[in-house]
Amino acid sequence: MKNFFNNKPWARKSVLILALLLGASLFAYKMGLFKGWQQAKVDQVIHISCPDLQQGCQFKINEQSYQIKSAAPVSTDQPVTLTLTGPAKSVYLNWQMVDMDMGSNRYKMQDIGKDQWQAETALPICSQKRQDWLLSLQLEQVEVRIQTTSHGKS
Repeated sequence: MKNFFNNKPWARKSVLILALLLGASLFAYKMGLFKGWQQAKVDQVIHISCPDLQQGCQFKINEQSYQIKSAAPVSTDQPVTLTLTGPAKSVYLNWQMVDMDMGSNRYKMQDIGKDQWQAETALPICSQKRQDWLLSLQLEQVEVRIQTTSHGKS
């Protein structure tokens, strides 16, 4: 094995780079830098239908009212700003389709004051041109799954 590394300097560099990347990843994990990517435990799931997010839809969590609304029609052509009105400590969202893996597209909504949360989001590309979407909101231990549709190209 010693001769292998002596004859191939690129192998020595590759092992060193791999060790450094592994060490940096372990350090980042120990420092908690990946915690934002982890999803909190969900205790309750609420399902609602909202065919047109631009018109807005309302739902309740523990007798507290919420409203979700998009600033423009939901489309794969351009990003859309979503606004949630209602009390929360933090809000995360992602776009999915039923029975289709859409990859990672998790967004953190920003607190803009007066129980309002906002995020600029973009729909993932759907190779099957489907327009049926599932917007999942996570408010602490409650997940709200909102069935909606997009407009235009998919």
